[in-house]
Amino acid sequence: MKVKKVAIAVGCALLLGIGFGIFFFKDASQDIKEALGTEAMVYAFQVGVYTNKENAIVEAKKYESGKVILDEELYRVYIAMVKSEEARDKLKQYYDEQNIEYYVKKINVKGDFLNMLNKYEDLLLASNQEVYTYINKEILANYSDVVI
Repeated sequence: MKVKKVAIAVGCALLLGIGFGIFFFKDASQDIKEALGTEAMVYAFQVGVYTNKENAIVEAKKYESGKVILDEELYRVYIAMVKSEEARDKLKQYYDEQNIEYYVKKINVKGDFLNMLNKYEDLLLASNQEVYTYINKEILANYSDVVI
């Protein structure tokens, strides 16, 4: 009887440990990838999402930095992409002043694009609003999933 209670306690402890380990490791794996610089979450400024490519292209052409990105079966129109909260906040203020309606979407990016984004973001943070569009246009032109 005593052995049975110990076995049940050990079994419960193991199950709890495994459950917590899986839960915490899932969150930690994204942090490890970000720390290694291989992938990171960035802020994408989305101005539209379409099932029809032609409609997405029409929307993208309304913005100097507009780009269409294929995301599974949807065509998303982005006008900017940044990594830091500081850059995100600067662009939010800028687009709000321009009366541009947008949705800030967190997306995962990888590799060389991430390195390039860091360099352009430094430039964006040091610049004034007059050049934001040109910097965002260059950033999105280098994003590998751009349709147009």
